[in-house]
Parts: sequence; structure tokens; C-alpha cells
Amino acid sequence: MRIKSKLILLATIIFVVTGCSNEEKVSSVESAKWLSGTWEGKTNNGLIFFEKWVVVNDTLMRNINYHVANNDTVIGGKSSISARSGKLVYTNFIGNKEETWRTTKLTDIEMVFENGGVRHAQKISFFKSTPDRWEAALFGSKDTTRYLLKRVAD
Repeated sequence: MRIKSKLILLATIIFVVTGCSNEEKVSSVESAKWLSGTWEGKTNNGLIFFEKWVVVNDTLMRNINYHVANNDTVIGGKSSISARSGKLVYTNFIGNKEETWRTTKLTDIEMVFENGGVRHAQKISFFKSTPDRWEAALFGSKDTTRYLLKRVAD
């Protein structure tokens, strides 16, 4: 009887562990393609900025962030979303440095990326509220910054 109880306990543990890791692996950026296009947002300081997301291929999307100042386009940053090792990965490019976050949540309307080693934003969330609006949230060690974006071009 003791052996039977141990086997049942072991089977239960295996079932729970494997059942909890049922997150579907991704091999493409298909679930992120709703970001494709040009979006307008506003910083907390009132600066209007734009993000242009382009699908490069099945496993890569690229983004450029910019604003207009004195009739000139000023590049604010570049990033990408790629499919790597069964997850979507968000990469921010700062000069020669890359920071990466891996998905911890992925649905048709929400992507959550996490990297506990990045001080300014351990978690980044993209949430699609309508086909033409979404919210980006950056959760840092001291504060959270949110941006509402609206589609301005496909």
C-alpha cells in the first residue's frame, strides 16, 4: 500500500509539473502582427512620438521609434520582436548594446515580456484594446510608464 501511495503521489507531481508548462511554443511572429503599421503616442511630458512596426519575415518584426522636431525626424530608438527558442523575444537596441525580454504571457491581445536584470523595465506589456489602439506599459524597479497608441497608417 505504501508503494502504491508513493506512485500515485509521483504521478500527481509529474502531471502537475507537465500540466503547468502547457504554454504553446511559437515559431513565428504571427501573434504579434497586429502591431504592424505606424502608431502615434504621447509621452507624459506631452511629446508626440511615432512607432513604425514592419514584418520582415515569419520570425522577425522591426520597430523604429521617432518624433518630429524643428521639421526634422528624430530617431528615438529601434527594437524588434522575434521568434527564438519557442518564445517571442522583444529586443531593444541602444547603440551597440542589446537588451532582451522573453514572453511570459502571450494571447491574441496581449504580450508580456520580462527580464529581471534590466533596471529601468523588468516587464514590458503590449495590450491591444481595439484594432486601432493599444497600450504599452513599462514596469521598472521604481515606477511604471504607460503609453496609449493609436494607428495612423497601415
